[in-house]
Amino acid sequence: MRKGGLVRVYDSVLVEELKYKCLCISENTTVQELISMLLNCYGIEETEEVSQYSIYLTGHGVERKCDENEKPLTIQSGWTSSSGYHKFVLRKATRTVANQFPEET
Repeated sequence: MRKGGLVRVYDSVLVEELKYKCLCISENTTVQELISMLLNCYGIEETEEVSQYSIYLTGHGVERKCDENEKPLTIQSGWTSSSGYHKFVLRKATRTVANQFPEET
């Protein structure tokens, strides 16, 4: 049997009325798989793409975007009161468009 644990993801971006979802995941579950699980929980996996979302670590005025291959339980196991991070937040991914036409000189 695989080791695992509980993670709480603040996912009101999916369902406004709800604050968060708690999921039991494997220690090998990636951020990308966690997003897929969340979409599946709400029955929207057919209409929403995993790539449209990102998970951020937030807390105490700090924030960072998780890489899709990071493992949430590994991240969570490193949390301490001094690390600053203390929650996972699901957000709609933002797309930046680079200037495709270089300026003429």
